[in-house]
Amino acid sequence: MKKVKNLIIYSLGFVLFFFLVGIQLFNVRAFVVASDSMAPVIRKHALVYAKKVNKENVDIGDVIVIKTGKTPVLHRVIEMTETTVTTKGDNNDNADNPVNWEFVKGKMIYQIPFLGIFIMSIYPWIILALFIAIYFVAKRLIKEFRNS
Repeated sequence: MKKVKNLIIYSLGFVLFFFLVGIQLFNVRAFVVASDSMAPVIRKHALVYAKKVNKENVDIGDVIVIKTGKTPVLHRVIEMTETTVTTKGDNNDNADNPVNWEFVKGKMIYQIPFLGIFIMSIYPWIILALFIAIYFVAKRLIKEFRNS
């Protein structure tokens, strides 16, 4: 039983390490969705992974990441020219202004809903640490009650 528990813990650790660090080896970057402009397909606080691509690998309908200022924007491609790309959020009424291809940071390859909350704020980490602490305290108390 202990071997199975250790295998699960190590496997989860490896997967977490791969998704947070190892994925960078494959030209993939993580972004946190800041709004519901792509709802219901991609919700606010989703963790989105986007692979760096050139314009030849982008098609109309693809979801891409554009960064023209501080905050990256994740929207769907609706029009492309040789020098610019126009996007629109699925939940928005109007299209975005066309931007040069140099501002395209990647094409979405997958998303993990709501996981971005853990990256954007420290509070979920505090809550997680409290749950872990409560687990170990409860485990110790149960052990003490059984021994007495």
